[in-house]
Amino acid sequence: EGQSPVCMGDAKMAVKVMLLALAFVAMATSEVVILTDDNFEHDTQASSGMTTGSWFVKLYAPWCGHCKRLAKPWEELSELVEETNVNIAKVDCTENAGTCNRFGIRGYPTLLFLNNGQMYRYRGDRDPESMSAYVQGGFESDTPEAIPAPPSSVWMTLSSLDTLVNQYELHSDPTVNAIVIGVLLSIALVVPLSLLAACIFYVCDSSDSTPAPATKASTKAPASSNDDEAVVKGPSSVRRRKAATE
Repeated sequence: EGQSPVCMGDAKMAVKVMLLALAFVAMATSEVVILTDDNFEHDTQASSGMTTGSWFVKLYAPWCGHCKRLAKPWEELSELVEETNVNIAKVDCTENAGTCNRFGIRGYPTLLFLNNGQMYRYRGDRDPESMSAYVQGGFESDTPEAIPAPPSSVWMTLSSLDTLVNQYELHSDPTVNAIVIGVLLSIALVVPLSLLAACIFYVCDSSDSTPAPATKASTKAPASSNDDEAVVKGPSSVRRRKAATE
């Protein structure tokens, strides 16, 4: 007898769900995670418990020859550790100066293994097998370091300016380039502050020059006007009186 339509439908649905689950697991575990200044602390939780697992992070520069040669082994490493709780990630230091300055990166590539709130600097061979063995237990023979705290907003702003200097080459000399950009930024800050200071001074000056209230005028007529009139008219009136008496 043939299978009922209900049973066949359930079997097809189960196969579809299994295929989707396998595809999701393959995508989620074998990809190298791209970390930036914006998502580094959120994804790794490096300073807040690391509940997302351990992280093996490559901090690199795109123009670096050693970094280019490490690109393929790094992808292969993510496949080797796909069944562990180790996340394989990378940070482009030319675009994310804040994170790279946080970890004091001075050379490329720098490989850091973050595990249980501690940091290990990997200095071994850069083939997938050696790196996989390190993150699955080999790191225990190294001396750990404390993970640097997340940078403040001021530090991130300064790091962004550093990235800006590196991105915009206004002059062939890096020192002159930095000075030119610094002057432009200073002008951009000084002009608004000067306008604000001028507005504050104008408001204060206006409040100090407010006229005093008028005093109540006297109702008594000034005597000087009547006296002047009497002096002017006095002699003529005296002559008229003398003429009348004669």
